[in-house]
Amino acid sequence: MGDRLYRLLILLFLLVVSSCDRPFYSEEKIIPGSVWTYADSTRFDWEIRDTQKLYDLWLNVHHTLDLSHQNVYVQATTGFPQGPDQVQLLSLELLKPDGQPNGNCRSDQCTAFISLGEKLSFPSPGSYSLSLAQYSRRDSMPGIHSIRLEIREHRE
Repeated sequence: MGDRLYRLLILLFLLVVSSCDRPFYSEEKIIPGSVWTYADSTRFDWEIRDTQKLYDLWLNVHHTLDLSHQNVYVQATTGFPQGPDQVQLLSLELLKPDGQPNGNCRSDQCTAFISLGEKLSFPSPGSYSLSLAQYSRRDSMPGIHSIRLEIREHRE
């Protein structure tokens, strides 16, 4: 009996640990040659079934520390299951005004964590998408390695 209880406790512990803080959706897009150009848009697609849940959306931008600009402007196009796409211009703040990274760094590689919104709901079930197109003054933005979209169920 003691051996069964021990195994059950181990199994419950593993289930709890493995389910902690896992994103509902997570996908990373690699930027070819670590140079984000106008032609290299990224697209993320996901499905929503439960419209009652709230979600937090995050972009994780992996970049070099020696960026030539503090931010990157992107044209964000959000696709909905019904209705027209929404397009808006966003500024992804990769460095603080003093030049320090807006995130975590190891050596000369950094990841900026950028909130796209918290406690968001999706109005109807179906397929959603987010496309990001580099929209800065220059055609080529060197030093951007990848962009990851994470959607997490909101927790209080």
